[in-house]
Amino acid sequence: MAEMEARLCSWYGGAAAKATLARNILATVAGRLSGHPSELHRRCILLRRLSWNTGTADLCERFSAYAPVEAIAVSGTLRMAVVVFETVAGWRKAAAATLSACCDTVPSLYFGPPLILVDGRYIKNTSR
Repeated sequence: MAEMEARLCSWYGGAAAKATLARNILATVAGRLSGHPSELHRRCILLRRLSWNTGTADLCERFSAYAPVEAIAVSGTLRMAVVVFETVAGWRKAAAATLSACCDTVPSLYFGPPLILVDGRYIKNTSR
């Protein structure tokens, strides 16, 4: 749903749009993640333009090659996912290899407006 992100960007700015999207996607796994919530964004990568059939296993296989993955949350509705790495160092290694137009950093999750964009029942996730 590139339209949703474009609309959020025009209303709130790019960083707030990314934070809002990531927070919505992570909502179903947030309670099971390690570390303080204010630091979570430092271990996350936001993926866009996923195919409709992309699953958590596909993404886990792809990103585990760079560093251990703590959790993955996929929104088929938004065609986006958030990959959470176990450490910031792991995130740096994966980010150096994968950041592009479809793969981006996540600003602080508190930065975006408190909007609910997707029903949590439609989020596929995996966490350790």
